[in-house]
Amino acid sequence: AKPKPPPRKRPAKARIDPMAQMFARDVQKGHGVDQAVTFDQSEELGTPRGWIGTRNIALDRGIGSRGLPLGRIIEVFGLNGCGKSTAADQVGAQCQAEGGLYVLGDTERNRDRPYMATMGVINESTVLIGGKTIEIMFEEIETVLRRAASINVVAWKQALDIAGFKTPPLPQYSYNTYDPNIKDKKTRRKKPTNTFQFFDWSMDHAAQLKAYQDKNHLDASAICDAPTRKLLQPVVVYTATGEPFSANDLRNKEFRETVEAQRAGEYGPLFSHNADRALAICWDSVGGTPTKVELTEAAADLHVGMAARAIKQNLRRLVQLIDDAQASLICVNQVYHKIDSKSPGGGPKLETYGGEGIKYHSCVRVSLKRIGTIKMPGNADKQIGQIVEATFVKNKVGVPFRKEVYGLIYGRGADNGWTIYNDLKTRGIIKVSGAWSSFPDPTLPQKSWQGWYGLSNMLSTDPVLYARLARLYMEG
Repeated sequence: AKPKPPPRKRPAKARIDPMAQMFARDVQKGHGVDQAVTFDQSEELGTPRGWIGTRNIALDRGIGSRGLPLGRIIEVFGLNGCGKSTAADQVGAQCQAEGGLYVLGDTERNRDRPYMATMGVINESTVLIGGKTIEIMFEEIETVLRRAASINVVAWKQALDIAGFKTPPLPQYSYNTYDPNIKDKKTRRKKPTNTFQFFDWSMDHAAQLKAYQDKNHLDASAICDAPTRKLLQPVVVYTATGEPFSANDLRNKEFRETVEAQRAGEYGPLFSHNADRALAICWDSVGGTPTKVELTEAAADLHVGMAARAIKQNLRRLVQLIDDAQASLICVNQVYHKIDSKSPGGGPKLETYGGEGIKYHSCVRVSLKRIGTIKMPGNADKQIGQIVEATFVKNKVGVPFRKEVYGLIYGRGADNGWTIYNDLKTRGIIKVSGAWSSFPDPTLPQKSWQGWYGLSNMLSTDPVLYARLARLYMEG
């Protein structure tokens, strides 16, 4: 009998669905190559565009990353005096330190500029917007976002041209702002207070970007993906009058010299910076901002749900712009006691202002609560700070419902030395004997110190020790 042939092996099932790829190609052909890809084509798809440090190691561990996500909405809420504004200002200070911009919408009008400067905020470069109503605040935020997205698009187009991929002029669109005091809608629409001309990305530019990525063996992705940005190096250049350079003729000598200097890490003839700078936009506070109707009508009138509707409608409009502009919108919110008829006994329940819109669109929601006090070392009668508990009630970039505790020192902000000391002491990495503390691990410094204050002073002068202890803390 003839020997039986060996059984045929079944081919492995294709990991990539060809139909999914076909859908992506169809959308690319019809609407631009940067409008659709499969998720495996770029590790940045579905993830934040980047991160902003918080200068608070407890918040970083609670989020599970190196800071707040860019392109997302963050809500920080709690009762009065729990450190909400301080947390936001420390994020703004770190954003500026990393080369970004801090935009502050202070509707409560109670910021302390010297305190902000102590935390590291560069007040001269902080943009203050003061929308008197929720509607105006959203319009001012939208203006900032559209301007940021527009100048980034110009930088990418110019970088493609310099790289030899000639592109047509960018399409422009008009963005109008209106006087909110004009009540008649038709009259208001006919008389805009200002008209901005912003630039947008087009299918032709997306096709040239795709050609550049193919030539350099890069995956097709969105306009702001990190590998393409690192190689292409788009630069925003400003003219002598302070306006972004948007001319299509790139033979301008000063412009080319400035781009070359910026790419080499030097200063050019004109002011310049890299494109896609991080934006930290803080709205402080949502609960303290009235609606237009509340501000213009009688004090006795009730306007149930007006704020919630305005917030929900405008967040739907801005959520994609926030991502395009590489911004983190930090909504500082207050809480109030609401009678919950559904709970046993119908007792009070803590609730945030603004309805469900911010809850739904937020990527991270942090609840801050004051749970204790911090006394001056050697003087138990003098309070110098407070202990704050942060609960991450929503976290789409990490594990939700984590709780972290940190020390907030008055006049200085969150003290990472206090946070690290108490955490490592609980885990046995720091040994306490009377008033003195030390490291049992022989690979760590063997000198003793007194309490969290001593460790905080050590960490401020020893960045290597801070990096190692911070790594141990983050592993906890």
